[in-house]
Amino acid sequence: MAALALAIAAGCAGAARRARTPRRGRAWLLASGTSGAATIYLLVAAAVLEPSVTARFHPLDGAAAGPLHQPDADLGFAHRPGARVRAVREVEGRVTYDVVYTIGADGLRVTPPARGAKPVVFFGCSYTFGDGVDDDETLPAQLVAALGGQADVVNRAVGGYGSHQMLRALETGRAPIPPGAHVFYQGLGDHVRRVAGKAPWDDAGPRYELDGDGVRWTGPLHAPLVRPLRGIARVLARNGILPRRVFGYAVSDDERELFVRVVVRAAERVHAAGGRFTVIFWDDTPDASTVADLLAARGLEVWRMTALLPGVDRAPLFLPHDTHPGAEIHRLLAAAVAQRMQRGSPS
Repeated sequence: MAALALAIAAGCAGAARRARTPRRGRAWLLASGTSGAATIYLLVAAAVLEPSVTARFHPLDGAAAGPLHQPDADLGFAHRPGARVRAVREVEGRVTYDVVYTIGADGLRVTPPARGAKPVVFFGCSYTFGDGVDDDETLPAQLVAALGGQADVVNRAVGGYGSHQMLRALETGRAPIPPGAHVFYQGLGDHVRRVAGKAPWDDAGPRYELDGDGVRWTGPLHAPLVRPLRGIARVLARNGILPRRVFGYAVSDDERELFVRVVVRAAERVHAAGGRFTVIFWDDTPDASTVADLLAARGLEVWRMTALLPGVDRAPLFLPHDTHPGAEIHRLLAAAVAQRMQRGSPS
C-alpha cells in the first residue's frame, strides 16, 4: 500500500516537472498528486487492515447470522431482536473473553425472570449491557440476585450508548416506564463526549442542542455524507494510522452543560411517569467527579461509585486487556445498589 502511494506521488511529481505550466501550477499539481496518493493509501489501509484487537459474534442455537446491532432511525443503532451470539474477543491472538449475549424479541438483553412486582429499569452503555460477561453476570442480572428475585429488572443498555439515546427512547415512547419503577442510569465521564457527537462509532445517534433552559432534538448527530469518512477514520485510528484523539476527547463547559441537561430532561420524563430516577456515576477521575457534582447540583439523585464501593480496588477486577468491568465488579455493585434500595436511601 505504501509503495502504491509512493509510486502515484512520484508519477505526479514527474508530471509536474514536465508540465509546461507556470511554477505555481506545477506546485499545485504536485500537492494534488501527493494528497491524492495519501488519500488512496488511507482508503486501502482502512479496507484491508486487520486490527490487533477483535470482537467477533457467532450466532448460536440456529439464530440467523447477522450482526448484534442494526441501524435504528431514532437511536442510531440498536440490538437486533432475537439475536443470541457467542462473543469472543481477542487481543493479539489471545482470547480475553468468550461469553454469550442473548437479546430478547424486544431487542433488550435478557435478565432472569422476576418473582416480584418491583419494576426496575436500567439505561446505560456497555458497562450496563455487560460487555465481556455472560447474561447472568451483568449488573441488572446481578441486581435480581441481590434482591432475592423480588424485582422485575429490564436492561435497556446498549454498548456505545450515551444519555442522548436514553432521552430519545423516553421521548419517542420506545422506553415506557411502569408506574413506581426505579430507573437507573449508569453514567460515565465519557458520556459527555458521546452526547457532543465525538464518539467515533455513533454517527446517526440523536443530536441535542442547548435551547433556552433546556435542550431540543435536532436530528442525527452527523449528516449521511459525512458518515463514510468517519467510518474510514475510525478504522485508521483503531490501527494507529490516525491519532485516537482525531474525533475529539476534550470537552467544553457547554458540552458538559448539554450532557447534564439531557440527563435532567430524562429524569423529568421518568418522574412524570411516576418513577424514581437515580444516576449511578463512575466518579473516579477529577473530570468525572466534576460532572457528578454538576448532576447533583441540579437536584438529581446521584450514587457515586466511590461511595458505593469505598476502598475496593477495582483495577484487578476489570476484564484483562480491556476497559470494561468484570463480573465481580457487577456483583459488588449490585449488592451495594440493592442495599440502598432496601433501605430507601437517596444517597
